[in-house]
Amino acid sequence: MATKVTSGEDPFRAKYDWDQWSDGNIWLIERVKDYTCSDKMFQVAVAKYAARKNLGFRTSKHPRGVVIQFTQKAPPAKGGKKLRRK
Repeated sequence: MATKVTSGEDPFRAKYDWDQWSDGNIWLIERVKDYTCSDKMFQVAVAKYAARKNLGFRTSKHPRGVVIQFTQKAPPAKGGKKLRRK
């Protein structure tokens, strides 16, 4: 049976602190403290957030979790040759 939520944390609030982490700095996001899923699934969440916000990103595994950095995406190159099909 369904249960009514009456108090506690807002269930619709962001699960991760993306606003802070996407400031361009390099962050060590710690397993259990900052996220509870597997490292690989957290890296997938990073990639999805970056796609939603049109950001570049880098991730790396660390013994205590995952290191992340969000970057601005480079604008598309101008003047590139277009390939034509014959």
